[in-house]
Amino acid sequence: MVPTSSALAGRAVPGVTDRKLLRAVQAARALGAVLEGGLIALTAFSALAFGAVHPWAYVPLWLSCGAVGALFAVRAKLILFLRRRLGPCRVAVDHDRHALLLDPGRAISGALDLDTPPLRAAPLFLPGLVFAVLVIVQLLPRWRSGTPLTTDGEDTLRGLAFVASLGLLHVAAAALFVRRASRDRYRGALVILGTLLALIALVQSAAGTRRIYGFFTPEDGDSGIFGPFVNRNSFAGYMLMVVPICLQRLVRAVRSTAGAEVGLRRRLSALSVAKPSPVLATVPVLVTVASLVATRSRGALVALVVAFLLGGLVGAGWRRRWSWAVPLPFLLAALAWAGPERLHARLARTAADSPGRVAIWADALRRLDGRWLMGTGFNTFAASMSRVPAWSLPRGASAWPPELDTRPEARPGFRALAELPWLTWYREAHNDYLQLFVETGVAGLAIGLWAGLRVLRRLRSRRWLFMAAAGLLGHVFVDFDMQIPAVALLFVALCAMAPREASAAGGRLARWTVAISRRLARPPLPGGSG
Repeated sequence: MVPTSSALAGRAVPGVTDRKLLRAVQAARALGAVLEGGLIALTAFSALAFGAVHPWAYVPLWLSCGAVGALFAVRAKLILFLRRRLGPCRVAVDHDRHALLLDPGRAISGALDLDTPPLRAAPLFLPGLVFAVLVIVQLLPRWRSGTPLTTDGEDTLRGLAFVASLGLLHVAAAALFVRRASRDRYRGALVILGTLLALIALVQSAAGTRRIYGFFTPEDGDSGIFGPFVNRNSFAGYMLMVVPICLQRLVRAVRSTAGAEVGLRRRLSALSVAKPSPVLATVPVLVTVASLVATRSRGALVALVVAFLLGGLVGAGWRRRWSWAVPLPFLLAALAWAGPERLHARLARTAADSPGRVAIWADALRRLDGRWLMGTGFNTFAASMSRVPAWSLPRGASAWPPELDTRPEARPGFRALAELPWLTWYREAHNDYLQLFVETGVAGLAIGLWAGLRVLRRLRSRRWLFMAAAGLLGHVFVDFDMQIPAVALLFVALCAMAPREASAAGGRLARWTVAISRRLARPPLPGGSG
């Protein structure tokens, strides 16, 4: 059925300011496209740049996130301006680009929805804001001693820069992902990126190369590289979020053929021509699951299984809860391909490796020195737990060499645990919850748990996103994925797809933005909706 002209046209906007309004609508739409492309580019850059774990990647990442935040603020200002002039409605540009159309028919794509607040109640916005305030308090000098709470102000400032930049990205992504088309495009790009990363990892593993991309040796050595990541466990944490998105695409492709006529030949024919094709959608699932299993990360494999079991318990209705079992054939095939013997040998090392991590955890708790409330300072675990100040030399002894920093606040020495004398450096706790507690105390841990539970609660109605978030949040019990910028960036981007919360507490921020925009609103133009 061809739409009628009235359905396509909507209502034209009269008045002498049409050109100004037209430019504002065009600019808002263009900024939306730029922000969407920038978010995809940032996700790809952070992963391909060795996980963005090296200092040379920090500044570009911060500046890019800041640029995304600035463009988002400009777009939000344009939307508020259009909302004041036109009222809460949908607006589009006609085919000749000479006039605006209010409340156009659904046949016109790309219409700007002014009824949606430009600042959504992103699930991590409020916890992130409270956490940033806590970190700022750690940086402030105490009124008696004049020294800050943190043991290393430079490291804490670096951590605060990451929190602020990822917070800006999260808020901008939440505003973009209001539209389903934007969410679908981002997930499609993530499937392509994840497949590429998995292929790189599998080829590298098969070739036995010790350098990333064949030429780069990480600063910490080449003992654990996998794909473009400097640590195989970090790669596994990234794939824990990519695999559910690939599976979601496959399930949607299979469902698109549900209307095919009964009959094996006709059903197979429908599978091959459906868009998206289930046959093509199977390839990313096979490749990403195989790469995840190839890491032989014990924590990641357990987290994947637990995440999918939990995913089968959430969502609306029992009719679609079968989808939690979709990854099982792929997981079994990948396990068979990787070799049961190698996996059994890897899992058998769990008992031997566990005492080492437990010793690090116990030592970190012992060395808190009464800082249970506020911690040692955000992003200072390496400095406060693994480094020590220079010893005070006895009288008459030779002085420390001049190149050694012996200031009281400096920590030039390394320490070894009595239980693990071979371990002279541990930068992470291999448990992000424990590390968060050590660095920010009870207050920071409470904020982190609040953020995690808030995300899972908001994602219950989007099962595959719930699985992605639950998998990563489970894996960080035994690893440090959140310390990897690429993993943290993808996590906050996927969490931004959480639907708007219907509860009074969750939707308060969105209602505040609507109330403010209405308070600032002027009477709409004649012919506008108001």
